[in-house]
Amino acid sequence: MKVTGFLFPAPGLLPSHIVGLISLVMLALATFAYYGRHLSGIWRPIYTITAVLSLYLNVFVVIIPSFLKIPPLKSWAPTQTEPAFLVVLGSVLVLFIVLAISRLCEKSRERRKRRIVFSIVAFGPRLPERLHPLDGTLRPRGSFWP
Repeated sequence: MKVTGFLFPAPGLLPSHIVGLISLVMLALATFAYYGRHLSGIWRPIYTITAVLSLYLNVFVVIIPSFLKIPPLKSWAPTQTEPAFLVVLGSVLVLFIVLAISRLCEKSRERRKRRIVFSIVAFGPRLPERLHPLDGTLRPRGSFWP
């Protein structure tokens, strides 16, 4: 959604305006979490959820006019209460829920990796030794060979 769309005259407050306002609030919160709080602590999942929700609302706004304007889609759901319309909206919602959950899980994996790397750097590598290919001496795995 763009803020400039609210400048056009409208007969009243339409559902598209409400969805646009919700999307803008979600984007503002995501922007604050990213730039203001640098995704620290609880702001990382807040950013993920608000960004995915805002994107879902934008896709939702694209789907509804598509079923009104595109002839094959309009023939499947002329009143937008038919199962085809509801299946499309439901499947897109499920897709975005899976996207949000996968991003949240990926972020936790990244944090775990950072903790492991920090422990290796802080406390030294606990890696097994291996034979040097040239002289047959034991060297720690991961060390630079001269």
